[in-house]
Amino acid sequence: MNQASWPPLKGLKVQSAGTNASPPGATYGPRKQHSWEFVWIRSSVMRVTVNQTKLKGGPGTLFLIPPEIGRASCRERV
Repeated sequence: MNQASWPPLKGLKVQSAGTNASPPGATYGPRKQHSWEFVWIRSSVMRVTVNQTKLKGGPGTLFLIPPEIGRASCRERV
């Protein structure tokens, strides 16, 4: 990828970062997002519901969930 094609991300701040390994069938939410959430699925499968939209991703999938969109919930390792 050509790094020069990306404009500067002015004002971008990383508030926290971490990793999580959940047991099969774990569920989080629904909850209201107050900041951007970046979810990178490294292994297994995850289903994500944002408002009424249902998404599914496997290894290598990236989800970017915006703030103030309503409800977000995740079910991991389905």
